Amino acid sequence: MKIWGKIANIPVGDDYSVVVVGILNVSPESFYKGSIAKSKKEIEEKALRMVEEGAKIIDVGAMSTAPGVPPISLTEEKRRMCFAIRTLRDIIDVPISADTFRAEVANIALREGATIVNDVSGLKADERMAQIISEYEASAIVMAAETRPGDIGKIQKIKDALRQSLRIARDAGIPEEKIVIDPGIGFGKRVSEDLHILRNLNRLRALCRPILVGVSRKSFIGKILNLKDPNERLIGSLAATAIAVYNGAHLVRTHDVKETLQAVKIAEAIRRKVVSSNAKEISVTLLYTSGYLGDIEDLLIKIGVDRQALNIFNQKSTYIAILVENISTPAALIIKQEMLACGGDAALPKEMIDFHLKKGSIIIFGTYAQYRRLVRKIEKMPFNLDVIAKLLRQILGVCEESGYDSYTD
Repeated sequence: MKIWGKIANIPVGDDYSVVVVGILNVSPESFYKGSIAKSKKEIEEKALRMVEEGAKIIDVGAMSTAPGVPPISLTEEKRRMCFAIRTLRDIIDVPISADTFRAEVANIALREGATIVNDVSGLKADERMAQIISEYEASAIVMAAETRPGDIGKIQKIKDALRQSLRIARDAGIPEEKIVIDPGIGFGKRVSEDLHILRNLNRLRALCRPILVGVSRKSFIGKILNLKDPNERLIGSLAATAIAVYNGAHLVRTHDVKETLQAVKIAEAIRRKVVSSNAKEISVTLLYTSGYLGDIEDLLIKIGVDRQALNIFNQKSTYIAILVENISTPAALIIKQEMLACGGDAALPKEMIDFHLKKGSIIIFGTYAQYRRLVRKIEKMPFNLDVIAKLLRQILGVCEESGYDSYTD
């Protein structure tokens, strides 16, 4: 499955360029003073410059959410947010995002012209938040949180917390395509946790939502580089941003739009594309492979394996998972049976096994050799299995040609 969404009026996902979100703070207590705008003129100048440099969204923060910074009053946050959005709405032509976890502030922001709410609590701090976003038909950025913003550092728990946020949004009537997820890098985590998130960012693809990452000038960069002053953390921020994009980020939030956009474009040019093919409404997508096809050859040769056996072992040594969508139940059951006979397997919903669904999705697991045998078995069968065989052959061909590597580690 290719990841796709639409935040405000901007399409985001695997088939689109990474969206750069410019940070504009009207909160004097924010940790990076270079992001703060206090007057109407400063707000206008900073926003216009970021848009000119390539920002597709301006994210307005009226209260710092950095760890250890005391919260300001609701009245003051509302005043700051209202002033900033009123200033921006008539001078920029990109969507405005309101960075807040308070529903009353979000309500004012959306009423004044914002079209996105960036909630660092993942819709959990204020039970009214999701409903307000839904009523305005706005988009949402939800950060992973259990009881407070950024309070989890392991990728599996981050996934669990984001699933809860997505459930809250769904129950409130917010369309899934309007939601972006944020793992919450920074926010008082240990350096090792922030690095763990960056290293495993692509595992969030399982949630099927576009991923936003914000690493700009954060403290973990300062700790790694021994730079206490956020003003000195630009280079480290660009390095972390490039890695985030390479590992699957679809949006990046930054104080430095021009420089970040350059780093993003380089990372985009290098990173792997999602391999997918479709025909007759059936879609086949490579989820992951266990390694690089062909790399095992060097080790096989080194231990003295006969060269004639190399291709056999090569085909058996790389494990692959492939998603097939919109497949009929009879076709799914045949693939399950045939892949088991080949030594692999296929996972499908119980409703398909019980014939309660006419169509659905399955995930096939196996080695190259097992997939080759499966394709030969089903390529002349009914239920569009010939189409699926052709699509599988295309995916395997791309893998063999490029030595395609994994989306997960």
